[in-house]
Amino acid sequence: MTCGRVVVLSENPTESSDAYTRERGRTIASLTVILGTLALSWSFTTVLNLALTKGPPLPPTNAGEDLSSLVTGLSSVEPYLYVLALLSVLTGFGYALFRLMRDVPRLVSLLSGAAFFALSLGTSLFYLSVLSLIGFQIPELSAQLIALAAAIILTLSMIIGRPKASLISGPIVGSGAGVMLGFSLETSIGLILLSSIVIFDYVMVRYGYLSKLRDSSYLSNLRSLRGLIIDGGDFVLGLGDVILYSFLISLVYFSIGAFSALLSSIGIVTGFLLTLATLRRRGIAPAASLPLLIGLIGGTIPLFI
Repeated sequence: MTCGRVVVLSENPTESSDAYTRERGRTIASLTVILGTLALSWSFTTVLNLALTKGPPLPPTNAGEDLSSLVTGLSSVEPYLYVLALLSVLTGFGYALFRLMRDVPRLVSLLSGAAFFALSLGTSLFYLSVLSLIGFQIPELSAQLIALAAAIILTLSMIIGRPKASLISGPIVGSGAGVMLGFSLETSIGLILLSSIVIFDYVMVRYGYLSKLRDSSYLSNLRSLRGLIIDGGDFVLGLGDVILYSFLISLVYFSIGAFSALLSSIGIVTGFLLTLATLRRRGIAPAASLPLLIGLIGGTIPLFI
């Protein structure tokens, strides 16, 4: 999640006579990823909601938190310390990963592939277990084999498949993982984390390790991160962005309500469109900052009405 909260155009959009056609193609492809991610996020959220209403109680969740408990959580110092520690770790990890990407790209390819496989496997196992709670009885061994097969197929399509294959496998895994996070984390921690990432992502893209992508020595090895990026050919979107969008929708859905989650979804799309407009001038932009900011504002508005 650390390495990719940024959209990168693989070439200067003003470079050729057919720039408009290519830019339109990038816009359509990237919006397809975002809309697909949102659709998958709502699907995974619906499955979890069915498990909550029809199945036995699930592990700790933020579902049902009221405004008073949210205010209590936000006024406590612990969530802020937790988020600060997490962002510090992510920063160190990001700098180390980018150094390896420049110097040892093959190692980074192996690491990013292994990370995606682990995420795919864990997400698949989680949702297969949720399905069993709502009536789809799957023997444990069969569920494990299905999850393993799904993880292998998704990872192969992400790592060694055609570049645009990641436009399918990335949103599937990313949205599933994001919804799982939003469902399980405390609302106060989730809101503080997402709010912090709005600033963190912008700073990292402008001044931090993600700004190194303007250097050709880093940009030329960017696709060694396949497994942590969604490669659209003419654009690259971080897998972390997809996870964060889904995280926000799930968090708002289970802690505030479905209507708020719908407003967050609209905010994410609006913010992403504004981000695409920034790309026309700079070629690189934080893909989390504006979508999360507008999504958070939209999703929390009903709390004050």
